[in-house]
Amino acid sequence: AEWDGAVEGALEKKLAQRAAERDREGKGPNPWDAKGGKGFDDDEMDPALAALMAARDAWKDDTPWPTRVNASGEVVSINPLDIEFVAKFLDNASKAFRLIDLDDNGGMTAEELQESIAEEPEVVKF
Repeated sequence: AEWDGAVEGALEKKLAQRAAERDREGKGPNPWDAKGGKGFDDDEMDPALAALMAARDAWKDDTPWPTRVNASGEVVSINPLDIEFVAKFLDNASKAFRLIDLDDNGGMTAEELQESIAEEPEVVKF
């Protein structure tokens, strides 16, 4: 349980960093946003294109994002841009835990952690 909480905390921080990076790059939080987050001014846009974009905006706001159950048992949404990242992160966390849990008892002691950090490069990478 302690490990799960630590992994969730680290994952949430990484996802926040990824969202902030997308914002800095002007990509927006939504994968359906236009690249760069910039478009035409309303007065220079073709009415047909404006109607199409309005329909797209209405659709994308109603489209549910995928979800997962976190370590606390809460259902949380996953930005579609982060699905692959979340899967790899959780897979790597599971591998790191197996390397740390030297006695295979499903727990982690400070000694196991110290020994794993000293002997397992994969644990350090995680």
